[in-house]
Amino acid sequence: MAKQLGWRKQKAADTFEWDLCWTDNAVQPETLVRMELYQKINHFPAMYHLARKNLLGRALMRMRKQFPEDYDFFPLTWMLPTEYHEFKAYFQGKTKGKARTFIVKPESLSQGKGIFLTRRLEDINPTAHCVVQRYIHKPYLI
Repeated sequence: MAKQLGWRKQKAADTFEWDLCWTDNAVQPETLVRMELYQKINHFPAMYHLARKNLLGRALMRMRKQFPEDYDFFPLTWMLPTEYHEFKAYFQGKTKGKARTFIVKPESLSQGKGIFLTRRLEDINPTAHCVVQRYIHKPYLI
């Protein structure tokens, strides 16, 4: 495919003779500063903050506190172990007598590893580094 499009691979990392750079690593600010307008790269600064569940959840919850009407499009989110007591209080207060489902996601794993659903507080390790959210049973998907 690359030959049909007239593309060629550039393996030397110290050169800037490319149109498209595909990398699995974080992009260094020096690389971004040296890029020409026509050059494209598959990452952008601070992408890590969107890709990590815990960092994205923390940022969204912070915005929800500031602008509750504008940031009601995602489920309530808690970062454990830091916010375990707040989560436990919500669980024991809001879910009394109701079967509410929560999704638990390890903060730094990917591809669905370690994710589970629960309706029981006992299933969640209070010292685990994870993100807990109210589970949406019939979400709108894009």
